[in-house]
Amino acid sequence: MRRLFALVAALWALSLLVSPTLAQESTPGPPDSFELAPGVVADNMVFVDGQENPSLYHLHFAPGVSYPVQASPSLELVHMESGTMTVRLSAPVTVSQLNAMDGSGEAVAAGTEFTLGAGQYFVLAPGVSGEVRNDSDETATISIAGMIPGGTATPAAAALAGEFVTPDPSECRIEPRSLDSVVSLLGTPVADSPATPVMDATEPADAEVVAAVTAIAQESVACFNAGNFLAQFAFYTDGALLGLIPPGLTAAGLAGFLGAPPEPLPVEERESVMVRDVMVLPGGQVTAYVVLRNLEGTFTTFVTLEQQGDGFVIVSDVDVDAEFATPAA
Repeated sequence: MRRLFALVAALWALSLLVSPTLAQESTPGPPDSFELAPGVVADNMVFVDGQENPSLYHLHFAPGVSYPVQASPSLELVHMESGTMTVRLSAPVTVSQLNAMDGSGEAVAAGTEFTLGAGQYFVLAPGVSGEVRNDSDETATISIAGMIPGGTATPAAAALAGEFVTPDPSECRIEPRSLDSVVSLLGTPVADSPATPVMDATEPADAEVVAAVTAIAQESVACFNAGNFLAQFAFYTDGALLGLIPPGLTAAGLAGFLGAPPEPLPVEERESVMVRDVMVLPGGQVTAYVVLRNLEGTFTTFVTLEQQGDGFVIVSDVDVDAEFATPAA
């Protein structure tokens, strides 16, 4: 099933107009495991009721994976459980060894690469960014215990830091697409799904671009939570939207579904979204990993956007096929 922000849930409902199926009950609750990016799997160990993010979790890195450390409002204790990772951070840290007799640790200057081995740990201060890399032939596992100091957490900061945010329906402010503009897409040939862009020449997006992409993701989910699908469709080009419409829909069926008055979701059923790894391609397009969490589970999509006027529009999405089971360490 294709997942892009919360749009797919609306399209699943549309598919019921073609071939109704029995819906299975889902059990609410936080995901046990999900893929943040290809080769990077997270699973939570402690998740407090009512909290958007786990306070204690694992990250598993496949061999050869490189992954950016995004600035976060959290204060985090980072412990290498197994394997090794190459780390570079924007601020100095002290790397210590569990059960070391002196307990002094080794000071590492900002911007200096160092290897974190099993049993070593350091404290990551809020606002620190950088990169981690698994140069070994084995999966590496890191455990992280995090907390947000009082007064620093805001939804915008959480979104930019790569954490889940549940947008309120009132945040859906975009002008909806017209019903005719969507229905008229029926019968148009669907282009082949684009391949994932080669990432070797990409550069991390600056704060302004990250904020713009995050705003699109957050408002798109706000529109879904508001039940306003025509507004959510306004974030997509015709080609991107066409590729997501289930085949076999009639114009009357599609118009009947989309023409119904919007009905906001109950609070407990609302979608949450997280944006990770916003990158800029040489031609100016922007890519990002978008993680959607709902009652059915957690899903990751690789999206490509391009500039249109003063903002961005979604031109394609590619599902990230993830095995949600924790890989062997």
